[in-house]
Amino acid sequence: MEELEVKKKYAIYSRKSKLTEKGESIENQVEMCRFLLQQKYDNIDFENDVIVYEDEGFSGGTINRPQFKKMMEDARKKKFSVIVCYRLDRLSRNISDFSKLIDELSKLGIEFISVKEKFETDTPMGRAMMYIASIFSQLEREVIAERIRDNMMELAKTGRWLGGTAPTGYESKGIEKVNINGKVKKAYMLVQIPDEAERISLICNEMLNLKSLTKLETYLIQKNIKTKNGRYYTRYTLKTILTNICYAKNDKVMYEYLLNSGVEFYADESEFDGEHGMIAYNKTNQRITGSNRHNEMDKWVIAIGKHKGIISGETFVKIQQLMKDNENMRYRVGKYTNSLLSGILFCGECGAHMRPKTTIRDTEDGNRRFYYMCEMKDKSKKSKCNSKNIDGNMADKLVIQALKEIISTNSNFCNELKSMIVSFEKTNGDINEKKKVLEKKYEQNQRDINNLINKLKYIDNELIEDVTNEIKNLKSKNNDIKQEMEQIVDDSNAKIEEKDYAKLMLDVISEYRNTFDTLDYKEQRNFLKLIISKVVAHGKDIDIHLLNSEGENQTARKIFFPHGEYCK
Repeated sequence: MEELEVKKKYAIYSRKSKLTEKGESIENQVEMCRFLLQQKYDNIDFENDVIVYEDEGFSGGTINRPQFKKMMEDARKKKFSVIVCYRLDRLSRNISDFSKLIDELSKLGIEFISVKEKFETDTPMGRAMMYIASIFSQLEREVIAERIRDNMMELAKTGRWLGGTAPTGYESKGIEKVNINGKVKKAYMLVQIPDEAERISLICNEMLNLKSLTKLETYLIQKNIKTKNGRYYTRYTLKTILTNICYAKNDKVMYEYLLNSGVEFYADESEFDGEHGMIAYNKTNQRITGSNRHNEMDKWVIAIGKHKGIISGETFVKIQQLMKDNENMRYRVGKYTNSLLSGILFCGECGAHMRPKTTIRDTEDGNRRFYYMCEMKDKSKKSKCNSKNIDGNMADKLVIQALKEIISTNSNFCNELKSMIVSFEKTNGDINEKKKVLEKKYEQNQRDINNLINKLKYIDNELIEDVTNEIKNLKSKNNDIKQEMEQIVDDSNAKIEEKDYAKLMLDVISEYRNTFDTLDYKEQRNFLKLIISKVVAHGKDIDIHLLNSEGENQTARKIFFPHGEYCK
């Protein structure tokens, strides 16, 4: 018996970076791939036989792209037998990635076609030419990267501010146009804001006096010195300020520091006049996100800026050495992980988080005894808040006891969840019935409108105004009906979300009710966050705030410490 031929399936892949307006758009790439398929293969049903994958705003330097990864997953599942793209570099500009990709497609038996280069992987010559083209594609990318770095070097020589948020103490102002490699660009420079500059100078000088970021943070809180956004300085914010080279003046000490650090800088010794600040370029890696995107100092490009410096080079260098010494000497205490209320416990006096602090005493069950302390109280050394510390072991125990009562079978909380489901079932029918009535009214009004419009050509002129007014009236009624129906749909969706939330919560509670004590601390803490919005400590008592379907406070439950079981 002759086997039926399996119909081919096709994939189209397109990629466009948002970083440039040049090149073909996603839509054009897809259209050209469709045209090629139409020419090469017969009887293609584009709706059912072709899968389109589009990555917009992603570089070709990496294959870490969502639609590309989805395409490769589908390729391994044999969902298609041919991949078409507009140009080779749409898939990858990296030779290694491209080579691995073609090898994998070959093993999967998937043909690859490039519209622009006219290469196909079903011939040895096609595969060879494809690899050669990919090599030139990567070479082009590397040449572009080198050109960008060269331009950055030229900009560094100008000492201009390249834009973005100006550091505290300065504002960015456009001043003139500069010529970079034959192109005229608007130049910016940093201009000092006197009161902010004074604050930066104070922070740097106090760091040298106190010799500790923690002590500096406390000092600023006690003196009520805040950021320009009205917030208290954190150690992270202070570290960012203290390591920012733009504040340092270009004096002789700074010249020696840069000379010995191995950093690349563009200035002669004679240009270090002790007045202007420094500018650092290439401080971040633009291809990486998150906290690891900062480049090491040896990758920076430094020049003398056009702005005035705030602190002496000597002060800056001393601060860098001090922070390096502190980092080397710092004793890293392990985090206390067995505190259940971390992240959801707040001070009832000032609203700050309360954090766990360990003691040297152990409890009878072998656990380390600890207490919760207000973060603001700790940082300000009691000057901004002096709330009572609370016994951490006892607080966790009382909250667990209260939680078990809250999630018990016939508790108010569970009964409220059940009532949400019952209420939905009762009201859903009424909502649907109301929708049907409104839909009928709307359709009837629409029919009346159409009938009146048809009659307009047959009626007398003196009646035309009456008829048009009636049409307007019916249209107005239909607009009201439409708005009412939209509101009903919104209300219905909200009820559905409430019901789904209630069912989910009841399922989770049922699962955890009898197994809570067997969970580890991390799992117990995660479960607490599903039920509890926040816990507020008031010294001798604690308020437990529960969540509702919208993630907001639903109710509060107050629990009291046994006599003498809280810290003062």
